[in-house]
Amino acid sequence: VPTPAARPTAVEAPAPAPTPPPSAAAALPPAVPSPPIVESAEAEDATERPLSPKAMRQALDLWKASPDEGRARRSPAIARAANRFVATHPAAPLSREIESSLPAYLKRQATSALDHAQPVHAHLYFRAYRQLRFAPPDRELESRFEPFATTPHPRPVVTAADGR
Repeated sequence: VPTPAARPTAVEAPAPAPTPPPSAAAALPPAVPSPPIVESAEAEDATERPLSPKAMRQALDLWKASPDEGRARRSPAIARAANRFVATHPAAPLSREIESSLPAYLKRQATSALDHAQPVHAHLYFRAYRQLRFAPPDRELESRFEPFATTPHPRPVVTAADGR
């Protein structure tokens, strides 16, 4: 039988949690600065991984089924994904299909957009075609886009500080 003196009279507070040890990252010396990021339409995004065959098929199907505006704007990204996929899975049947059909599709879309007076869409499809590492050189397509490459860009007008 416990005696009254043996019973605790006050509620004991829980022991404070021990402070966690400093993380391993905090113990490391400062990181070496990374090289500057190159902003370019041709630059590969290192964070993007090659897609699996199933994911690539789905991406292509969704892209082709999207409205023309979105399809044109996404075409350079699809070209980069196709380059990564073909380089990663050279023996896959989908790689052979992409190599044979995607350049022709992008060429057809670019020329059709030019014929329908949609120069922005045409340029996006043409740029995507040129990004494909496996697209054959096409002098006819290049010649259709030469006038756009040689079009002079207006220079900004320099005005005096007082606005005259």
